[in-house]
Amino acid sequence: EVFGPAPYTGFHMPKYFAGDYFQRGAFVRYQHSWPSLFVGSEETESALHVDVGGTNFWLHLLSGRKEWRFYSRRDLINLYWKPSTAHYYIDAFRPKQEFFPLLKHADLYTGIQEPGELMFIPGGNPHAVRNLEPIHGVSMNYVDASNVWMYIWTQLQEEEWGAVEMFTDNVSIPHGLRSDQQDLSWGEWKSTSWNELQFDIF
Repeated sequence: EVFGPAPYTGFHMPKYFAGDYFQRGAFVRYQHSWPSLFVGSEETESALHVDVGGTNFWLHLLSGRKEWRFYSRRDLINLYWKPSTAHYYIDAFRPKQEFFPLLKHADLYTGIQEPGELMFIPGGNPHAVRNLEPIHGVSMNYVDASNVWMYIWTQLQEEEWGAVEMFTDNVSIPHGLRSDQQDLSWGEWKSTSWNELQFDIF
């Protein structure tokens, strides 16, 4: 129902996420990885983590219920990060503050996601999630003007020099967003000539 019949004429990319930089380069490795289908049972959960490459993340839930726990990037020092990884030593759902005394200084945000709701996680923000019921939904990781600096930083750390050059040469990946951006159909989103557009949000 979300995508509609092939070739997905019923799917529209919301204007808030249409400026994905991964769609703007000819050979970006994540260009066709997202959106993706999320399916899970009520017995599954993810540990506290940040998403790959400092990417922003959204999930539109179609069925089931999910419980989310979030922290701000400003609280990284209190969350017992595992160096050089995207994970943390603490268990967000079963915290043991006697072993992790700094955790009491971190602000925890929680939420229950219901069918039809969309959850957005800004790049670099630690989060954990568990399924309260069997779920399925559509999700996407992406980079735009709000978090491109985080993505470039992670590529430097991983010595992905090709990606660093692509995102910094001012040619391969045009930077910026459009204040008049509209929702796009699947075909429009995948075929837009981004190099021919003008941007006014940076």
